[in-house]
Amino acid sequence: MNKVFVLVDWQVDFVDAENGVMGFERAKGMDEGIVKKLIEYDSDGGVIITTHDTSIPGEYEETTEGKALGIHTVPGTTGYTLYGKAGKMVADLNVIDIQKITFPSLELAGILKTLDSKFIEETGKGIEQVEFAGVDAAICVTSNIVIAIAALPKAKIVVDSRLIDSYDAEAKEAALKVLKMMLVEVR
Repeated sequence: MNKVFVLVDWQVDFVDAENGVMGFERAKGMDEGIVKKLIEYDSDGGVIITTHDTSIPGEYEETTEGKALGIHTVPGTTGYTLYGKAGKMVADLNVIDIQKITFPSLELAGILKTLDSKFIEETGKGIEQVEFAGVDAAICVTSNIVIAIAALPKAKIVVDSRLIDSYDAEAKEAALKVLKMMLVEVR
């Protein structure tokens, strides 16, 4: 099966409550499950994509998002790095990394469409499944899922509800409800 795994914003600033600007304690508990997904996709020949939320000082503060949230995930800082065992593992894998400056990434759409064409050329089938994990469930994960749906209308989009979370537990549940309504397979 032609599969893609997208790990959204698994960065210290969003996961680690002690060292991250916006981290929350529940997020750390997802690290082992994400490691398992990375192993699964890597061993099955799937494509792994990571996103890095990227705040450029002097630019980000002028965006709508920056005015509301303040500066975080600055390249070169601890908060920008990928978190935990999963973060360390990603460094040893062949991944496509996207540095995005807003909640969703238009670059993700382009990469998915390019991969889809490549798979069709090589196997006769396009991308069959895109699975998402990461944070924040209600913001960056959901907005990037919408991008994937638009880029790949024939692909199954999947979310393991144990591998996405939000600092606001109610927002996560609301996001899962919206994702189901958008025909995302929520496991």
